[in-house]
Amino acid sequence: MTAAQVLEQIERTRVAQWRAEATLAKLVDQAVGLGIGWPEIAARLGVTRQAARQHYQRRHRGSETIQDRRS
Repeated sequence: MTAAQVLEQIERTRVAQWRAEATLAKLVDQAVGLGIGWPEIAARLGVTRQAARQHYQRRHRGSETIQDRRS
């Protein structure tokens, strides 16, 4: 592979990563909207509940559920 091809691949991969992150954020929004708790969401993301909330909850201020308060 040439340097130009490697750089093009980096750019394509970065764009794909951005799109995947945007899709993931929408899915987390939907999960929260459906009342799915952060512990369940975090398990599917492969991170701790705290990490999931810190990363995504900025979009969900005030959406804390009773299950979240117990966790």
